[in-house]
Amino acid sequence: MLELSGKYYKEYTYDDLMQLEEGTLCELINGIIEMSPSPSSAHQWIIATLHILLWQHIKDNNLNYLAMLSPLDVKISERTVLQPDMLVISEKNKHIIRENGIFGPPDIVIEVLSKGNIVKDRYIKKEIYQNFGVQEYWMIDSNNETIEILILESNGVYNLHSSGATDEKVKSQVLEKFEFCFDDVKPDAELFKRNQ
Repeated sequence: MLELSGKYYKEYTYDDLMQLEEGTLCELINGIIEMSPSPSSAHQWIIATLHILLWQHIKDNNLNYLAMLSPLDVKISERTVLQPDMLVISEKNKHIIRENGIFGPPDIVIEVLSKGNIVKDRYIKKEIYQNFGVQEYWMIDSNNETIEILILESNGVYNLHSSGATDEKVKSQVLEKFEFCFDDVKPDAELFKRNQ
């Protein structure tokens, strides 16, 4: 078993990450293992609801895509392995799916931004996904109730394709005819208020 609490700095690799207990919530970013707590209930509500919407759209339109949920490793390099909240893979790219995770760029990566991960998701992971060749990067900001969809242009740089707040629809370029708004995935505030 890998020991993470050493007194000296060690650069970790994919092989080190594979020694951790299955289900450990962490990512390997440039050789540094970053542990993370379990996501909030609201975060999971958003992801679960969006997953249902995506699956229904894929099924209803006979699209050859697969939507997958975290925790699932996406190996970027020997020194970088991320666990996006959700990803979408097309039929032509299903060869990147392996037993231990995803070994190639998914067509779409989706992250729900929350207080503890805004900088990492909005800047660090965005740059990693861009350089890895992920065609669309969706950022759902649960605090501001906004969604941004970035597309990878031919010059290898993300540009804003679609954005919206609350009830304003955003539209995917990769997943044809799929559009939604934050209200479609918004957690039930009454449920969370009742159970505090």
